[in-house]
Amino acid sequence: MRSGTPQFFEAIKKSYTLAIAVEVTDSDDVSVVSNLPIKGGSVTVDAGSEVRYTASVTVSDIMYLPKVPSDPLSPYGNRIRIRRGIRYQNGTFERIPVGVYVIDQPGGDMDFGPVTVALKGLESILQRNKLTAPYSTAGATNHVDAITQLVTEVMPTQTIDSTGVTGDQATATKTWDLDADRWAACRELAAAIGCEAFFDAEGLLVIRDFPPAPADSIPVWEIAGGDTGVRIGGELSMSLSGIYNGVRCMSDGNGVDGTLPVSGQAVDDDPASPTRWGGPIGHVLKVVKSPLYADSTQCESAAAAMLPSVLGPNRTLSLKTFVNPALECGDPVRVVFGDGSAEMHTVQAITMPLSASGEFLVSTRSGAEEVAP
Repeated sequence: MRSGTPQFFEAIKKSYTLAIAVEVTDSDDVSVVSNLPIKGGSVTVDAGSEVRYTASVTVSDIMYLPKVPSDPLSPYGNRIRIRRGIRYQNGTFERIPVGVYVIDQPGGDMDFGPVTVALKGLESILQRNKLTAPYSTAGATNHVDAITQLVTEVMPTQTIDSTGVTGDQATATKTWDLDADRWAACRELAAAIGCEAFFDAEGLLVIRDFPPAPADSIPVWEIAGGDTGVRIGGELSMSLSGIYNGVRCMSDGNGVDGTLPVSGQAVDDDPASPTRWGGPIGHVLKVVKSPLYADSTQCESAAAAMLPSVLGPNRTLSLKTFVNPALECGDPVRVVFGDGSAEMHTVQAITMPLSASGEFLVSTRSGAEEVAP
């Protein structure tokens, strides 16, 4: 969860004056429009999407409908930075970043407006800029270095945060062809060392270990109902769709490096789990193949890191809560039910309004029942 003051996290439980700031910048982060006057919109954050942050904003002033490439909201390189927060009674502001975006599709009624602008996270830059020549990991020292090379070739000033990586190692050799998806290559390199890669709410490229299972995490936020809680409502569901209870990472061998086929797997071995390996749902294996796996140890480590994100959930929740712009995908949260029981969950997706109306929706995965000490 992003940082905020204790005052902020108390204030979001009550009535407050909304403060949203939308800034248009160029690709070098130089301000073009310091305070774009929006009248609404929304932000969607989804850990399962190739582009983690997407958004839309609505601008009532027709002067912002772009007509030429140099207009601020034209889709030719300018970015939009959004912050949502509170204006306190003493006139001060506290705002939390909720994404940095490229302008994807502006449009509106040419006479009266409003102007609606569809926005995509910075991953979309790397998706559009496919490889213009084959790329090989042979020139990289490790996986983070290879990702850095792929990113900075297109975004030379991009800040990369890899402090959350605990198991980087030398890369096995793989070559991507001309016109290959640059961002897909980055994600494959990250997954091979048990990591995810995404652009965060401040526009940093984050490479970090996959989030641990909810039961192994410390909650950053409690979602409870009642007079002092933040939960307004919610729905609980279970499904076998997309469920795996094991991950096997493998390579068919690497002729360039002279390595033989290798594999390693991790399974749900909790005897109390309804998705346990060999239990009621049997053996449902997710297989991930890549020549980037150099040995069985790397395969086993990557499989273990991926497992919590693909395990069939004991509980899946869709929650309506008070708006918390600091909440992020991957955050562990403690959900309290009406009967007082509680579960640990991992945030999978968030929908956030950019107006005083609208619902704040939090989707979770991989619920784990809280066990009394």
